[in-house]
Amino acid sequence: MKDKDEKISGPRKAAAPRLTAKSMENAAVHYLGRFSASTKNLRRVLNNRVLRARRRGAAVPADIDATIDAIIAKLMKLQLVDDSTFANQRTLSLRRRGGSTRQIRGKLKMAGISDEQIDQAVGAADAERGDEDGKGELRAALRLAERRRLGPYRLKERKEYRQRDMAALARAGFSIDIARKVTDAADADALLRED
Repeated sequence: MKDKDEKISGPRKAAAPRLTAKSMENAAVHYLGRFSASTKNLRRVLNNRVLRARRRGAAVPADIDATIDAIIAKLMKLQLVDDSTFANQRTLSLRRRGGSTRQIRGKLKMAGISDEQIDQAVGAADAERGDEDGKGELRAALRLAERRRLGPYRLKERKEYRQRDMAALARAGFSIDIARKVTDAADADALLRED
């Protein structure tokens, strides 16, 4: 029988493992195996790992920022992380879903992509989708309208929902002119044949 003074405790916590350059590199490679990332996003992921380790009381090297820089440089050299490729893939994905240039620009800026790379990515995405005719933004707006059942894709009560449809397109980053054209169009194909 145990003494009354003896405390009963649950399972002991294991000591937090030391954060090393190798563990950080492994974490970065594992993350890149699951997600596409820009260098800024990867840096954020690694810095969050450092913060979690410090909260757990793990030993963190004093030169952790230099270690993160070295890991990112190594992964860039191995072409596992590349801002241009990330921008191209993300832009194409957003364009397919009906993303406006303004929305794409904002998302890529948040990911740390430069203006020059964004311009190249938008141009490449429009060229790949066959939108060199200058109607890439209009096609994207029509794609969003189709997905959300706006404008010409609304089956009934179009007049009652006109302002709401225009507002949805404007919030998605499309100009008022494009929002008006898409919302008021009787037929999406006819709208693309204009001009």
